[in-house]
Amino acid sequence: MAWIELTSERKRHSKSFKQDNLYHWSGGLSPLHYESIPGSGIYDSSIDLTPQRVNNANFDGWHITQNSWHYAIGRDLVNHGSEDGWIGFGGRQGAHWFKFRLIRVGYLHWPTRAWDDIGGAPTYTRSNLSRLADARAVGPNNDLLNIETIATWNDIWITPGTGSLSVRWRVNGRGMKEEIVVNEAARTWIETNRLPATPANETFFGFIFKLDWSDVPRIYQNSNIQDRDGDFADDGIGIEFKDIQDQLLAFMPVDDVYVDIGAIRHKQPLRKRFYKDDDFYLLVGCRVDLLNNLPDGDLVFDPTVNEQVGADTDDGTENGPNTTWNQGGLNFGDNNTGRGEATELFHTGHRFQTVNVSQGATITAATYTVSSQGLNQAGTVNSDVYCEAADDAVAFDSTNRVSTRTATTGVAWDFSSFAAGAQTLSIITPVQEVINRAGWVTNNDLAVLWKADGAGGEDVYARTWDYVDSSASAAKLDITYTAAAGGIVPQAMTNYRRRRLLNV
Repeated sequence: MAWIELTSERKRHSKSFKQDNLYHWSGGLSPLHYESIPGSGIYDSSIDLTPQRVNNANFDGWHITQNSWHYAIGRDLVNHGSEDGWIGFGGRQGAHWFKFRLIRVGYLHWPTRAWDDIGGAPTYTRSNLSRLADARAVGPNNDLLNIETIATWNDIWITPGTGSLSVRWRVNGRGMKEEIVVNEAARTWIETNRLPATPANETFFGFIFKLDWSDVPRIYQNSNIQDRDGDFADDGIGIEFKDIQDQLLAFMPVDDVYVDIGAIRHKQPLRKRFYKDDDFYLLVGCRVDLLNNLPDGDLVFDPTVNEQVGADTDDGTENGPNTTWNQGGLNFGDNNTGRGEATELFHTGHRFQTVNVSQGATITAATYTVSSQGLNQAGTVNSDVYCEAADDAVAFDSTNRVSTRTATTGVAWDFSSFAAGAQTLSIITPVQEVINRAGWVTNNDLAVLWKADGAGGEDVYARTWDYVDSSASAAKLDITYTAAAGGIVPQAMTNYRRRRLLNV
């Protein structure tokens, strides 16, 4: 008999299934469902982030509307004529739109707001635009859901030689990650031929976006409402867009510019500055002296727009003994000991929300899945995977890291190869220990703790995809179980049994 989905048990990040006396819960960090009625708490609609082509009198481009927030890329013919390259973020299922278009690259002198243009006008050539919908297999039937789409516009600017600036937009159920990529050739040309004329510690290299936020009633920075006609910066604090009822439409967190070298991400903070001249503009950039501290390689500027505050707190990496907590590129293993330096162990954590398993249920299968990006070099990684011994796991942050949490019994995971793609591990015992806790309640949150033990004594570590960089490749957890005798089962399961008894 095939597994049957219990559709009324859908949660934002998970699905539940039944087959005879077995139940199956499948969840991950990526949203799978959204509320057809915002604020109802009923996640009855499946996300589908496949871009739909639109070409009419109002708009020429691509829309995504089967989601809790809406997305558009192309020409906004009514408001902005034939200009291509407009991006739209429609908060609360398109109730209000925040729109922007990348128009300049260069230097901004922060004290005077003087701008030094490097690239001239951008070139939005449709033949350089590509789109990809990324599906994930979910549940025991491996149902495919398009939970992420990636649009890439190549060569918006080019420099002599092979220098290029391109833009990617990664759209998922929580928000939109924009990646402005300055390849190493373009970076070298700029550093050689177009150094800033103002002091490096006062000057930002970055990008100017033209804004259309006429449909955003309120803008907040640090809980203070901002004048859209004024001049204000994020100052290391996120920016919130809200409607007239103060309901959140979109959130712009503090972001980074980074260079990936092997399995290590080197980064510096980005700043955002909103201002008005002849129109509304946004600067996204990094101070030049900080930018110069990054190693050689492609620069990736990473501004994002999220649907909610704290959208990316369910995964990350801890670098011990420095006890730093990082999101964006998840590492685990042993760093530096092979070079005779102090031991640094990478630990990775994932939190899975609303785990629909009843207290005391018998776990018959529990599979933890991550998607590998490989090892930094040949060698052995020695690690153990645990669950957090907690009734309801809290989100990860710099205080609530992997090493600060009490762990269950662990399962060893040692390997000398870590091929790209999905890698799985059975963690029945750790999951069972959490479900057996007296305080565990159906739909509580469960954290998986992946700890390196350093036993290999080598400078070898691995990297997996995190939610920020790839929604479709983020970690997931599948649990198959039988309910405890006399235990409470969800209403949908009770109704399922009743229908079978009545042969309907």
